[in-house]
Amino acid sequence: MYYEELTIITLIAFTLVGLYGLGSLINRLKSNKYLKTVWKQLKKLGKQAEYKNLGSSGFIITINDVNKNTKRIDISVLLGKREFPLNWIIDKLRKKDDTFSLNIIYHRQIYNMEVTLVRPGNYYGDTYIKYHKEYLERDGFYIYPKSINLDRKINQLLKIVRKYEHINMLTIKPNRKSVLLIANIRIITNLSELLEKLINL
Repeated sequence: MYYEELTIITLIAFTLVGLYGLGSLINRLKSNKYLKTVWKQLKKLGKQAEYKNLGSSGFIITINDVNKNTKRIDISVLLGKREFPLNWIIDKLRKKDDTFSLNIIYHRQIYNMEVTLVRPGNYYGDTYIKYHKEYLERDGFYIYPKSINLDRKINQLLKIVRKYEHINMLTIKPNRKSVLLIANIRIITNLSELLEKLINL
């Protein structure tokens, strides 16, 4: 009986280690693939970029002194938890997968108040909507706060982001002079086009 239990425990341990290794390998391959795509898109901007590897979790790319309007761009790619299959399956059921985020910091304050644009039907959008009931609906986005005055600048931003179906959420932070965007990883194929529009607001 003892040896049977030991054999079962050993098999479980080897299975978990094997699954962890396989998930880590898949993530590293995906990370390299995404990095090549992002790097190719960023080349079109013609700017120097700093790269930080997060191992099997993804990577971060920073671009400083972008242009006269934009001080810095931070790009993050965070991969799903494939090293832990159960967690990964749960995340997939919650519509959470490989995630792209873009933080743009401007030289000056463009907006006067904090505004969040949320697209429903994804993990980030649905989670935000769950805890924020009052919203203004416009162009497929839920806009917070509901009392927001959609001035020319916000309408300009909305006009840009509504064209990209993979954008899940966007938050304007006036005190930080920044715009934070969260999207499905598929957005990277249109990254240079999107960046050109956002850095020249």
